[in-house]
Amino acid sequence: MPSDPASPDARPFATVRRGRGGASWLVGPALLLGLTLGCTGGLDERAEAATGWPATAPPPLTLPQPSSADRGATRLAIVGTDFQVSGLSWLPLATPGEVHSGVFDSGAAVGAAGAALSGDVLLARTPPPAGGRSGPMLLIDRADGVLSSVRTDGSVQWQRSIADGFFANVQDALEVAPGHVFVVRAQGRPGGPTRGDGLDGGDDLLHLQIGGDGARTRIPLGPHATIDDAHAFGGRMAFDGEGLWVPLASYQRDFGDVGAGRLVRVDPAADAVTAVVDLPEPLRGCVAASYVAGAKRVAVVCVGDFERVADVGAAQRESSGVALVDPALATVTAHASAATLQLPGPVGFSLVALDGGWHPLSLAITSLGSLAEGTPDALWSLTFDGAGGGADWQATKLDDGGEAWTITALAWDRARQRLFYTRHDDAAGDVRALQREGDTDGRGTWTAVAPVVSWPQRPRAFDLGLF
Repeated sequence: MPSDPASPDARPFATVRRGRGGASWLVGPALLLGLTLGCTGGLDERAEAATGWPATAPPPLTLPQPSSADRGATRLAIVGTDFQVSGLSWLPLATPGEVHSGVFDSGAAVGAAGAALSGDVLLARTPPPAGGRSGPMLLIDRADGVLSSVRTDGSVQWQRSIADGFFANVQDALEVAPGHVFVVRAQGRPGGPTRGDGLDGGDDLLHLQIGGDGARTRIPLGPHATIDDAHAFGGRMAFDGEGLWVPLASYQRDFGDVGAGRLVRVDPAADAVTAVVDLPEPLRGCVAASYVAGAKRVAVVCVGDFERVADVGAAQRESSGVALVDPALATVTAHASAATLQLPGPVGFSLVALDGGWHPLSLAITSLGSLAEGTPDALWSLTFDGAGGGADWQATKLDDGGEAWTITALAWDRARQRLFYTRHDDAAGDVRALQREGDTDGRGTWTAVAPVVSWPQRPRAFDLGLF
């Protein structure tokens, strides 16, 4: 169990430096512009060059060669939002010190062709497992249907529309090779695509070429939904160096039902689904995947058969859980439900592989609290040591969330063996960190690091990423 972050021996983490003026967070023209763009279909494609869009198309997609060198991330990116306005902050990892707040926010000026952030923003995934790289961060604006590449000084490198005329509910994006970004669009255009350019499709994986005319290729996921009249609803994906693994939640279009768990493999070079893995019952509603490089496994979490957003019950707990897939064979090698793991609530939406350390197969997950019952979220480490079955999993609670729906994101700094997570309820800091040390009991020793306020008196941290 971690030590008390408020104790005298808790290691200092960071102080906060204010960024641009507080007026940038006022609900004003920039936010109204974002709402307008969300309704009319994104950016003006004719003017996108003004935001730094490359003039030439990228070279053909060639996947990087596997490398044992861990180049390492250099900063923790933090997105804060109250679903009206959003902002990006970042923290240098090598020399813990100041949080650089107000890097890019809902009031930022991005030029005549650009769009400031709406209130519904996510960070795209970290680069492929060859290691993190220092560079621009990809921000997903779900309300506006816009993907932004943002430099660490807050300037916009480029922006591009990723949906046109409908809410695509984008869940993730990943640049698998220079100039080639794959975007998970969870929901489709009502009635299906009306054009051949891919922008108005949805319920798919969109291959976007960064540069030139921004060529787009749709890889439909809808046919792989596990129930009728449903969006496949792709989630946060994993990349094993060769294939993209996309978890499918299979939500009915009116969200009245959820399908059995499924994971699909997409070959980015061929723009095609090349494997479909059905997860064992009772797992349903699979939302996030992560590649465990040390064990050569794809881990996936499923949130289960939900009853109500504000409440969680036994059915959801029993149908939520975690599974491991061998990517070489496209087969499930182990799985466990939240009930089997003896978690107090269903498995949550967040997952990271705790790779590069003393244990070959270790994960961080969350369990969901209940607003109705007053139970909190919780943060857990999972280790796996066998050929399958609940007895081979060890779950260790690392922290309670204080209340329900407070731990919304996780990030793992592999080089420094440090786990970051959000805590919305904590006035002392909305971003916390735990330092892991190896030991002999198969679980590790975790020490709390002093929490961070990502942006004083502003919306709390919602999503995290390492770059």
